Amino acid sequence: MATRTTSTTITAEVTDQSRRTIVGQGKVLVARKAFKIYTWLDKGYYRSDDTIKATFRAQTLDQKPVEGQGGLTLYQISYDDKNEPVEKAVQTWKLDTNVEGQATEQIKAAKPGQFRLSYKLTDSKKKRHRRRLRFPGARRGLRKRRLPLQRHRADDGPQGIQPRGQVVKLNINVNKNNGTVLLFARPTSGIYLAPKLLRIKGKSIEEEIQVVQRDMPNFFVEVLTIADGRIHTETRELVVPPEKRVVNIEIVPNQQEYKPGRRPRSSSSLPTTRQAVRRLDRGQRL
Repeated sequence: MATRTTSTTITAEVTDQSRRTIVGQGKVLVARKAFKIYTWLDKGYYRSDDTIKATFRAQTLDQKPVEGQGGLTLYQISYDDKNEPVEKAVQTWKLDTNVEGQATEQIKAAKPGQFRLSYKLTDSKKKRHRRRLRFPGARRGLRKRRLPLQRHRADDGPQGIQPRGQVVKLNINVNKNNGTVLLFARPTSGIYLAPKLLRIKGKSIEEEIQVVQRDMPNFFVEVLTIADGRIHTETRELVVPPEKRVVNIEIVPNQQEYKPGRRPRSSSSLPTTRQAVRRLDRGQRL
């Protein structure tokens, strides 16, 4: 069994009697494991009674889907007197991957705390692989982190996408009780507006930011705290998709029919309104 994943390229050259050379090339992938499991959640954190959507995808090194039989286990994490994590299995599900190598499970967040998902999959060749994912549930203080300021998470779904007119919910966690955090919304090119002072009761706080039209296509939030004589900061980018992602471009050929060997010509037209130009400047897709 290989101790690491490697890629080897093999090149062969053949020269015939007319001195013509033909080159062939191929790639050999040697995987450390038979397949790999990728997992993600639809949000960064959850409240009690929220629905957790967990997605799993299994594929080989050459990105071919793996169909197999799997099982999903939910563990709750608590801490003992020595501040060491203790895991307890809460619930299990039978969860198989489909022909596309994907499986999805919806879980109800019944109570606050920290949890971990463990997904084990066995393919048709009896090869097994396990993937673990830890996530925070409802608001509760974190116990063990290297930095006093734990990175904040936005309740916004994958890639931080926020439609205009909605509200970003930031969950800010610190590793000390009753901490103080400065929240900078929308810093641009090193220019900051006056921050908002947040006094945290416990170790977590939730703050809301209204998404407006000028936030397209993205904006940043930054938090800062001081602990043990050191400054700790975290910055996150939130993506705000444009309201309309399409710009119509018309392509007109110079004639309706062409004979073989003729090179066609065409002309294109693009709307020249200010609104269309602004859409292109904001990274609109054509």
